[in-house]
Parts: sequence; structure tokens; C-alpha cells
Amino acid sequence: MLTVKLCVNAIFLLGLFDIAEAKCSSWEENNGVIMIEPEDIDFNSIDSKWSREWKNGETYIEYEKNNNWSGVYKIGQVGKLCYPITIKSNGWWRFEYKNVNSHGTEHNDAFVKLEGYNWIGVKPGRDVYVSSNRRFIGSDYTKAYRNRDPGTWRWDTYTFDHNAHNFWFSVNDAPTQTRICLAGRSTKFGVGKMVLWNTGRQSETQARSFSETCGGGGYPAPAPEPIPEPAPEPIPEPAPEPIPEPVPAFTVSRIKRRCASVPKGTFEKVADVNFNGLNVVETMHDEISLPSDLGDYFGCKFYFKMELPSGEHTYKLESNDGSLLSTGSRTLVNHDGMHACSQKSATATPSGEDYVLTYFQYGKAKCLRAWVDGTLIQSTGNEPAPEPAPAPAPEPAPAPAPAFTVSRIKRRCASVTMGTFRKVADVNFNGLNVVETMHDEISLPSDLGDYFGCKFYFKMELPSGEHTYKLESNDGSLLSTGSRTLVNHDGMHACSQKSATATPSGEDYVLTYFQYGKAKCLRAWVDGQLIQTTGNEPVPAPEPAPEPGPSPSPCDGGTKWEERNGVVMIEAENIDFRSIDEKWTLEQKEGESYIEYEKYNNWEGVYKIDEVGKLCYPVSFKSTGLWSFEYKNINAHNTEHNDAFIMMKDVPWLVVRNGEDPKVSWNQKNIGIKYQKAYRNRNPGTWLWDTHTIDHDAHKFYFKVDSPFSTEVCLAGRSTKFGVGKLLMYHIDTVPAWSARETSESLSCQDSIPDTTFPSEPSPGLYPDALWQGKGRIAQSYDGNIHDKDDWAAVPYMWAILAAAGLQNKVVHVDYNNHLGTSYTNWEKEMTNSSREGASLFGFDNTRIYDDITQLSASVRSLKNECDMSTSDDPLFIIAAGPMETVWRSIAESQATKRKHVYVISHHWWNDGHYHAPNVHRKQDVQALGINWIQITDQNVGFKTGSMSDFTWLRNGDPKYEWLYDRIETSGKPDVSDAGMLYWLITGDMNGNVQKSREFMGL
Repeated sequence: MLTVKLCVNAIFLLGLFDIAEAKCSSWEENNGVIMIEPEDIDFNSIDSKWSREWKNGETYIEYEKNNNWSGVYKIGQVGKLCYPITIKSNGWWRFEYKNVNSHGTEHNDAFVKLEGYNWIGVKPGRDVYVSSNRRFIGSDYTKAYRNRDPGTWRWDTYTFDHNAHNFWFSVNDAPTQTRICLAGRSTKFGVGKMVLWNTGRQSETQARSFSETCGGGGYPAPAPEPIPEPAPEPIPEPAPEPIPEPVPAFTVSRIKRRCASVPKGTFEKVADVNFNGLNVVETMHDEISLPSDLGDYFGCKFYFKMELPSGEHTYKLESNDGSLLSTGSRTLVNHDGMHACSQKSATATPSGEDYVLTYFQYGKAKCLRAWVDGTLIQSTGNEPAPEPAPAPAPEPAPAPAPAFTVSRIKRRCASVTMGTFRKVADVNFNGLNVVETMHDEISLPSDLGDYFGCKFYFKMELPSGEHTYKLESNDGSLLSTGSRTLVNHDGMHACSQKSATATPSGEDYVLTYFQYGKAKCLRAWVDGQLIQTTGNEPVPAPEPAPEPGPSPSPCDGGTKWEERNGVVMIEAENIDFRSIDEKWTLEQKEGESYIEYEKYNNWEGVYKIDEVGKLCYPVSFKSTGLWSFEYKNINAHNTEHNDAFIMMKDVPWLVVRNGEDPKVSWNQKNIGIKYQKAYRNRNPGTWLWDTHTIDHDAHKFYFKVDSPFSTEVCLAGRSTKFGVGKLLMYHIDTVPAWSARETSESLSCQDSIPDTTFPSEPSPGLYPDALWQGKGRIAQSYDGNIHDKDDWAAVPYMWAILAAAGLQNKVVHVDYNNHLGTSYTNWEKEMTNSSREGASLFGFDNTRIYDDITQLSASVRSLKNECDMSTSDDPLFIIAAGPMETVWRSIAESQATKRKHVYVISHHWWNDGHYHAPNVHRKQDVQALGINWIQITDQNVGFKTGSMSDFTWLRNGDPKYEWLYDRIETSGKPDVSDAGMLYWLITGDMNGNVQKSREFMGL
């Protein structure tokens, strides 16, 4: 009987592999990584020659499984599968896929393409930042091969035959949306995972360990029109994964995970896993899952309670290096030392004790899952699948809905960072900034970004008897009362519906919702009627468009938009557009205002170049170099209602093909000083920053500023039903696109220009172009405890620069190890050495130095106090050389009136935008506190070199400089780039380098 049962189940499971089930509609960057499971797309409907296969516990897809070569070499035309992705950060990115081959040189490759970007080849181990190491490939489909170890899983992904190069690409327009495409080339070649990662944010090892990063509808489709009542029939729920036979019910309390990173060889078997003397990271989870940020060698223990019915149960573990499931008195399953992803089972009766699952990781391949009676252990238990919705029937006239009344609805919402809420049970507002408002209906906010949670509180009077409650949402929603869950519609990641019936209890109602991504969707019904305070009347009609009247005017006098920190941001409606041309109208969508030309005219007279409603905005620029232009827009059609004209007076447009480096002069095409069409061609009805020119060969807009000047940027109508919300110009060496797009408007009204000037005129004997003019104080904040060892070298180099300037009495605060949430203990010790030993050697006060891992409260209090002492004659200059959380906490606690005398200096987008734990704060949060933000150019250009030989001049016999050389050598890289901010502060030279700083030190 056992043999028959296993065969039946095996046949059943194998049958599943030929059925493509689309689990994700899009994928988005999470902490610098996009991870895709290729089978999570409806590949069968695209090309039936794709099939789903299975090997060593992993599923993968394969093209032409049963065809040995025929017709498989049609480049770019064989079974193309394209995966929509959202990239959120700029920098150099890598691409790999996890694959399995059946031959070293034949069944060993596929084609890949990243739409709108050029592949760049770099040999393994070479530095992509050295231009001579980069080999241009192009934007077409490119062969990606491996050539060793047939029949095994590997991440090898190379191009150029007989001269292997890794796949790289450069992003400078984030956040952006595109598609990564896969096409068949060889038969008997399988692709299991595809990963893209920002190499400035994650290592190769960390990126490969990520789980799939499904988007929350991040590649949006057109917004649906409102559905008239009665509401549509519920959409059938996706079927859960089939299981061989019914399993007994069980419940699991939330799982506590404790993990610690260790050196190679510390844990050789599962019995070795203990945390004595280690830096343990403790977190709570709803499932058994491994961390992605602890490197290749670590141990974890999972603690949980599990209620099981009496009798015998089957426990099963899947792991690679070692796992052990136990209770206080018994070992249930010991699956140790396999070094390959495999499974082991055992049977036992429950003892009522708590459970512990121990795991150790030895190497790169991670693998861990646990089951009871065939069901994965997770806190959602094994709730039965909801009954499928009935098949649609001809719609009879709806029966009169029972009357109900709803008291006014209180909505409480809070914005969070990506990943804070992953299911509806996570939604709580402890420590968050909650916005509470009253409403007449269930509606979502438009101003909280892509990640937030909401709770709606209301009373509802219903007649006695049974009623049908229905929810429509995408990421997660839960309707409940004080004592009962009515509808739990969680984690679908697509706009769908779920219903349940219940009798009213007389308690108040709570509707909880969380948003994970861009596509928003939430509605609630009772007995077919939307829940709103007007009872069961029809859904109200949309609000009428604003009546024509005077254009909004933010300033009583003249207006001008001035560069602030490398950005000029314009709200398009903040000009008297109606007095210029009455055909411009003010509109609104998703909480954003915009202007539209000839709203009620479909085409006629809208193509008169330079003559249609020209609006010109006075602008001024201070930073010289290359600038980018974009506008935030909304279209009604991909190729028709999709464009406007733009012109910069006195400045020619330079356009660069998508994916090419705008800083390379031969990529720049001068198209002159004239109005140019600026179009987009995707996702009608959504807000995007797409701004392209040249039909069928998309190019982006740039322009050069040779010296500070003022001019006008002009907008003119071209298409109807096309709206412009914001116009943006940003200096590409100062600020990345994603950060510029989040900047507030840089409008200056007459007599109301904010105080962002430097604190004093140059003083005799100091550098005349420098911000530092002999008065004020200097504070610094560094990380160095994870991700990058460059601060091990930068902090000592900073001491040397400050000492050369004789500023020992001007340094009032230094904190280090400011990467909160995740940290390496041995790295923390190295930063302590660099910070405290260096201060002593170069004559600085050690009592003003703080370790943010062990002294965070004192560190925040110290920097807060320095902010509070700031005046126009005694400003504070903060060097922000790591993530922004410590700096933000300190400033947030300071006196608001003092912040105008505080200057925060940064040079790199990674520090500006890095989020390393839930609810952390970034550049835009610091800017919002009212300080003066100064963004200088990337100091890696001059202070990161290719060899330690560039620093041998430090080996001059002086113990402090000999020690400095040793610190740079210990870091493993000749990179002191963060110290370049101090060099700029003191000298005013934004193009500093190692040689200039040597001369500054007099060595």
C-alpha cells in the first residue's frame, strides 16, 4: 500500500509541473536586489514549448525539453519571456541566473535582454569602476552561458565565448521600470532563478540568498473604471498548492528567530550552534525563514509553540548543511551534515513542550524548510482554503439590500519602509507617525508613498440574521470586530475579492489594510452595498472638474525657481497659466495636481509647434556640469495623448539614448535650442517620470551649465488628455534621479527666500572658496560595521586632514558603527581602532567619540546638544558618511529654531538612500527637518585609487602615519573617499584627490 501511495503522489506532483501558474505580475527592488523565480509567469500561454521541471528540490523552466537542437538557435525569437521589474536605486548592477545544464559546451546557454539598457561585460574579479575593464555589449539579446559541471546547479552566467565576462549594467535614472527578458537557445538547459543586484548595496553572496521579490503591482496596468452597483461577483481565489491527503489542524504561535554570523569553520555540525560571545540578532517571524544579511557562515535557532492533536505526527526537515528539530526533552528530526539540499522525516507524538529548530549555514547555498504532516510550519497554520466563488450566472435584477447605517469612519494610517508590513497581521502603529482623519467612505490616502498601513474604525447597524461581507484588495485586508474575524483577505498581491457570511454581534468594526507597492485597491461591501456613511445608496459620482477661475498663485509678487542642492523642482500649476492661455486647466489625480491643455478638444489645433499655450518658468542654476530634465506626467494613451513640447531658452538640448552613459561625449547628440517633443509610451492613466524624445529610438534630455546663470524653461501643449504635474532639472553628479524626484518645490517668492547661504564671508588666511571660514564646529557620523570596509581607512585619513588644518578643538562629535539593525562584531572592533586610536595619535578628544552600537543614546544626545548650540556665528557642520538614521534622530530631537544653522554634507547616493532596518530615515527625511543640505560630487573619483602604492608616502617613519597606512591596508582597499568631504569643507575643492590631500598635509 505504501508503494502504491508514493507512486500516485509522485505522478500527481509531476503533473503539476506542466501547469504554469502566474504567481507574480511584477518584481521590484528590495534592499538593492531583484530576485525572480522564472516559473512564476504564465510561460505556457506565451510558448507551449517551455516546461516546468524539478531537480534537487528546485523547480526550473526548460525550452524544447524533448527536441535535441532543432530550431533553437533563432536569436531573440525563441519563447521570449519578459518579466516586468522596478529598479529603485542608481549605480552599477550585476545580472546572473541560477541554471542547470546537461553538457559543458552544448546544452549550456540561453539568451537574456534588459529592455532600454546596454549590457556591459567585465571579467570576473575585475573592477567595473575602471573604464578599461568594461567591454560594451549592447541592448540586444545576448548569449549567457556556463561551461562546467553538467547536471549541477550553478550561478555561472557568462558572455563572450572563450573569454568569460560577467553581465553588468549601469542605472542612473532610478526609480525606473523595465523588463528583463529570457529566451531559449539550448535544449536541456534549465533556468531556476534570475537575480539583479546593485553592487553598491549588496554582495554577490547576499544577493543570491534573497527570496523572490514580487512587486505590489509595481508595473501598473491602467486603472479600472468605477464599477457600478450592484458589485461584481467575487473573483475566484487562486487554488492553494494541492497536498496528498488531508492533514490534521495545528496552530503555531509567532516564531522567534535568533541568528549570529560566525567565521568559517566555527559551526561544523548542528550540535556546535551556540551563541556564547556572539552578536545575536533576534527577530519575530510568521514562518521559518533564513536571514539574507549574515554572509555564508552563521547559525540560527527558531523558537515556537505548536498545538497539535493527540496521536502520531510526521515531522520533516529540508536543509543543506545541518538542521535539528527538537523539544525540551526529545530530538524529533536530526538532519545534519548533508551539504546538499535534501529532506529527512520522523514520526512522534506531541509532548506539549515548546519547539526549537536549529540550523547552521556553511557556504553559499541556503536551504531550510519544515513541515508537520505535509504542511509548512508557519503562524497562519493550515486554515482550509476558502470555497471557490460560484460560477457567474445571468444577472437578475438585484434584490433590495437590507437597510444599514454606518457612523462616520475614522481612518488612521502610517507610512512605513518597504518590508515593514508583509501581512495584515503586521499592521500596528507603535512608534510610527500616524495620520488620523474622518471620512464618509472606505478610501485610501494618496500621500503616503508605496508602503503604508491603515485601520478604519466605524459602527454599523445591521438587521438581525446572516449577512455577506466582502472585501476587495491587493496586498492585504482584514475585516473584524472585537471578538471575531469576518473576512481575512491577506497577501494576494493582485486586486481580488473574498467573501464570508456572519451574523452581527453589535460590536464596532475594524477594517485593516496594508499597502506593499504602487497598485492600490480597497473596497468593502455588506450584502452587495459599499460601506459608506450614506447607508446603501448608490456610489456617489466622481467630483466634477474644478470650475475655471484664476490660476493658483503661490506668491504675491514675482516667482523664480532656484537651484537647491543640485535640484530645480517646479510644480507645473504654480504659474498664472490661465491668463497666458485659457485652454490650460487645472486637474487632479491620486492626490496630485497637474495642468492639461485643451481638455475637451480631441486633437484639433494641438500640433501648432511653439504656438500652443506656451508657459515659461524662470529658473536659475549654480552648479556647473551636466544636468538632466524630466517631467512627471500622466497620459491617456500610449502613442497619441502622450506628449508635450519643452524648450530651455539660450541652452541647447543634449539627448542621450536610453541606457547609454550621458557623461560620455560621443553619446550626447545636440538637437539645438528649440521646442522638442517630450513623450512617453506606456502604462496609460498612471503617473510616470518617463520623458523621451526621438520617435522609435528613445533618448533622454540633458543640458550643460558652464557657469551660474538664469533662464526660462518653457512648456507647450501638443497632445490633449496629457497632464504635466512637475518639471524637474537635476545635476547628475550631485544627486541621483530617485532622490531628485522626491525633492520639494524649489520656488522662491520675492522677499521670502529661505536662509541657505553659507555662514560667513571668507576670512584672511583661509581658503576663499571654502565653506569653512574659521568659525563653527565639526561633527561626523560614519558606518564601517557592515557592507563596506572603506571607513576603516577613511576615519584615520580624516584625522590626518583635520590635524593638518589644526582643527583639534573644532571637532565636537564623532560617531561610528552607525549602520543600525545589522552589524558584524569584528568590523565594529576595527572601527573602534580606527576612531579611538586615531584620535589619540593625532591629538583629538576621545571623550567626544561614540560607538552607535553600544552608546547610541549618548551619541544621539551629544549630536542633538551640538545642534542646539548652533547660531549664525557658530554653525554646526555634520559630515554624513554613513546611513542617515543617527543624524536624523539627533536633529529631530533638537530645537527647530536652531536647525537653520546646521549644515549636513553628503557625497554619495548610497548613504543618502540606504535603509537597513524598519522605520529608518533617509536623506529626504533629514532635509524635511529644516537643516541646510549640501550635496557635493562623489569623492570616490579622487580619493579611491587602484593600488596601495598610491599611499606609500605615508610610510615616512612617523608612527601616526605608519599606523594610518596600516589601517588603509587592513581595510583591503585603497579607498578613503568619505574623508574627501572634510577636504572639501576646509578647502572648497570639490575635485580633491589623494595627491592634493598629501600636499595639504605637507608630506
